[in-house]
Amino acid sequence: MKRVFAHLGFSAAVMLLILNFFSVTFAYIALGVVLAALCLVLSVPRLRQGVSVWLCLVGAVVACVTFIVGVHATYLPQQKLIGQTAQVQFYVTDVRRGAEKNDYTVKTTAIDLPGVPQNIRSTFSAHADLGDVPDGIYTGKVTFASTGENGYAAWGKFSDGEFLSGKASRVRKTNQSAPGSAVALIQMRHAISSRFAAVLPGDRGALATALITGSKTNLSVGAVSHFRTCGATHLMAVSGLHLSVIVGSLYWLLRKLRLPTWLTTVLTGAVLLVYDGVAGFSASVVRASLMMAVLLAARLFGRKADGLNSLGLAVFLLCTDPFAVTDVSLQLSVTSVLSLLTLSPVLNKSLARLHIPKFLRQSFSATVSVLLYTLPFMWLSFGQTALLSLLSNLVLIPLAQVAMIAALLMLLFTPLPYLVYACAVVVSGTTGGMLWLVEKFSALGAPIVDLTGPLTCVAIAGVLLLFGVHFLLQRQRLGVTAAVACAFYLLTSFAGLAVEQGNAYLCIGSSSALLYDTHYALLVGTPDQSAYYAYTRILQNRRLQLVAVYLPDDRVGYYTRALTAAVHPVNVLLPGGNTALAVQPECEHLLTATAMDTTPWQGVQVQYRYNKKRYTVSVTCKGKRLVLGNGTDLNGGDLTVAFGKQSTAVGTLVCARALAEDELLTVTLRQDRALQIRRNDPWL
Repeated sequence: MKRVFAHLGFSAAVMLLILNFFSVTFAYIALGVVLAALCLVLSVPRLRQGVSVWLCLVGAVVACVTFIVGVHATYLPQQKLIGQTAQVQFYVTDVRRGAEKNDYTVKTTAIDLPGVPQNIRSTFSAHADLGDVPDGIYTGKVTFASTGENGYAAWGKFSDGEFLSGKASRVRKTNQSAPGSAVALIQMRHAISSRFAAVLPGDRGALATALITGSKTNLSVGAVSHFRTCGATHLMAVSGLHLSVIVGSLYWLLRKLRLPTWLTTVLTGAVLLVYDGVAGFSASVVRASLMMAVLLAARLFGRKADGLNSLGLAVFLLCTDPFAVTDVSLQLSVTSVLSLLTLSPVLNKSLARLHIPKFLRQSFSATVSVLLYTLPFMWLSFGQTALLSLLSNLVLIPLAQVAMIAALLMLLFTPLPYLVYACAVVVSGTTGGMLWLVEKFSALGAPIVDLTGPLTCVAIAGVLLLFGVHFLLQRQRLGVTAAVACAFYLLTSFAGLAVEQGNAYLCIGSSSALLYDTHYALLVGTPDQSAYYAYTRILQNRRLQLVAVYLPDDRVGYYTRALTAAVHPVNVLLPGGNTALAVQPECEHLLTATAMDTTPWQGVQVQYRYNKKRYTVSVTCKGKRLVLGNGTDLNGGDLTVAFGKQSTAVGTLVCARALAEDELLTVTLRQDRALQIRRNDPWL
């Protein structure tokens, strides 16, 4: 039978996608049901002839067993550390610098608590600066917290083995040395970043670093925001696109040098392994590397690889980690490759009759295919998708490919200054062009398809149902089915848009909240990095006017300044009376008051109160009273958002500090209807 691994891999992945929503108890039940179904199929001769059916059931059984073993072996033992504070020894494997704190990906070597795992992977946030290349064993007080209740809530961290995060304090270096491999990888990434920064200062060098290593640390906040608005952040995360460019270019170059096939394959595989290390062995990189390795192995043995079977094999191998499928980048990478193998060739063949240039035809077919296939996962993970990505990726992807090849040659020719200069000119031109394009695309308003409304969910389900019925009936009028499906989707989506026009929303971060409707918005608190990107995206994409910013004190944080620079609010309120700030927020009016009652726009009333570093903002909107502040005893309304560590209130209470720093909640406000609270994407 053809494509055995396609059946096994995709069935195992689908089963794991389902299991990760539930507890291990559900996995035991699912295992029993699937085993019973498999025994039934194998015991009935007519059913046994359907090889595809029992192969898929075998894949599901493997997924259940893998999930059960993984939960008991890795996830549950680490849950004992949640809420605990301990002295921890660790070494650093990656550094992400921030404006107010640094995040360090670490591996612990000792945790001063009995009966807990000693060697775990985690991310510690700390104000301490350990340098660009932390090369030793460090020790410090760490308070552990869960990265999420399941793999989806953790936004892919489970797939990297990170079940816990930590806040580190009193960090100091010990006399012990970190493993040489970890230090070598950090040194390599730092050397690459320094090389690009020396030759290409500013965002151009930082973008070149991001294209090669996936690190966006040195990119300015504005540049990252523009890429997010255009739906092009995937270009700065090492994935199948990057590896295909690098491996394909290297393989072509070695073949041109007339090296034997086996030597070319071995050298390319070695470079692939090194590049994986530079990129940090993330799930998406490993998936893409597995795919490349299968293709290289096929070339080595002189066989033509089957794309679907190769992808299925890569997915099946990745399913040995039961949490890998929860990584959003992995989901989008797999569905993107699947679209290029199935739908894109069909669209490209259909467009050939229109006499469109081959390059544009292939780019358009690939982009549309990827957009359609990734839509369900965009809905599941983000709740929305950017239509602008359809246009931006047509021009950004070719530029990124040229920039990557030139950047790699620039690193390769380091001892030859003239060749380095020539490559630097190409990198500078392509990265500069990308930065200019994303800025201009962002200025278009980046239309967003919101996929969170109930009618939109009905539309997606209806489209899938129509195509399912079509293929079951095996009719030939696929075009008619597609036209009916598109009409159904558009009608329900526009109906959903009309329903949503009367709603207001409250987006809550760990230290701030944004209230907005279809025209206006107001901000309470000081946003962190995740909230900054989320709020900027909301304000710019929806073209909202930020009427007021209510700050908890006279300190204007880094991301507050960045937000006011990006959206230019009308009013900024400082409670302490100090308007002579070193860095002024960009706004039309800078106000000072300890008490203020206003009506920012029709239908919204706001009461602001400040007393001894404690503040309360009471907002009435859509018939609901919302109370936001940092007091320990807030006067609760329909919803109370407490930014302090401990708060008591009447009504629905959200302790924002209990949220992870990269986690957000959205509350939907409807007239005469109950509040709806859901988690949403931090857009990191």
